[in-house]
Amino acid sequence: YIYIYKRCFAECVFVESQRNPLTDPVIVWLTGGPGCSGLSALLTENGPFTVQPDGQSLVNNPYSWNRIANVLTLESPVGVGFSYTDDGKLETDDAKVASDNWSALKEFFTAFPQFRKNDFYIAGESYGGIYVPTLAEAVHSGQKNFNINLKGLLIGNGCVSEKINTNTMIQYGYNHGMIDEMLLSFYQKLMVFFFRISGINPYDIYGTCYHEGSLKLKSYLALSKAKIDLLRKIKRRLPDSVSKSQKKKTIYLNKPEVRKALFIPSNVIAWADCSDEVYDSYNKIYNEMDSRVKSAVGNGSRVLIYNGDTDLVCNFLQGQRFAASLGYKVSKAIDEAKTSKQFSFLIDLFLFYKEQGDSVFNKKVKASQFEKENKLSLDRNETV
Repeated sequence: YIYIYKRCFAECVFVESQRNPLTDPVIVWLTGGPGCSGLSALLTENGPFTVQPDGQSLVNNPYSWNRIANVLTLESPVGVGFSYTDDGKLETDDAKVASDNWSALKEFFTAFPQFRKNDFYIAGESYGGIYVPTLAEAVHSGQKNFNINLKGLLIGNGCVSEKINTNTMIQYGYNHGMIDEMLLSFYQKLMVFFFRISGINPYDIYGTCYHEGSLKLKSYLALSKAKIDLLRKIKRRLPDSVSKSQKKKTIYLNKPEVRKALFIPSNVIAWADCSDEVYDSYNKIYNEMDSRVKSAVGNGSRVLIYNGDTDLVCNFLQGQRFAASLGYKVSKAIDEAKTSKQFSFLIDLFLFYKEQGDSVFNKKVKASQFEKENKLSLDRNETV
């Protein structure tokens, strides 16, 4: 645990690089939501182990990021996963989370000074599109008092622009056959996307869901002029267990021996993938990240924006148009990848994954392949 302030404790897991921990980069990982656990990504996307289907044991993950880097998974904001407060107060906002995460990083590097000189990267997905640039801003502002070697940002399926996401979600739904032309025209006029479907996971529209019986998913999938809260509507209509992945993680992380090994206090509640209480207590104050991403680039950071094409909530059109809106010169035209069917195309500001959802790396995109193809090499100056 990392002590942040007063009586707040952020749970974290640090895995050293399998290559050379003392010289390899350090990556901090922030899962979105807001209110979802970083341990979920650690056990399904980028960590050294994944959970067996029965939730009882682990198996090596050959696609782990720690094959080439040290990875710090930070449970943020406090109240997510096994993070907790002594007083139970969870109210927070974008600015406070950035400040808290910066405090957590300073505590980490103070406790483990041998990693402070390493190249440092901030990575996250989904609402991490807000967490990552705002934390980068806090890190840069605090460099005079506490210097770390910030090199770059990685944003996967990020919610980086509410305006672009709202405008593209309707078109995305139409392009994927979810609404017809009459409804497309109707919703475009109203600027509302009311979506009548069942049995679809909006974070991975072609992925397999394991709903029970007649449970249906009906939700608003865009923000109207009245700013209907999209994620709140979705979360309240999803079954308790959307997929086998959620079930096995929940079983494993709540095993008494696992909690003991992770030093979880007995008063901390059972682990859950996402926390409705944290989400309901969260105040979103930032909608557009263009100025912060530009500032990060201007301060010398490299920025990688990557997207899968089956995530409706933070769709790839948003990522692509956001990257294009930053105004940087395209160094390479859109081109179909020649080496893997998982890579659809690459331009200087955007990397696009075919048949991947919100958790792009959940579907075995290899860290070693990234390194080999130089598409996510940590020393390149490009954005996906």
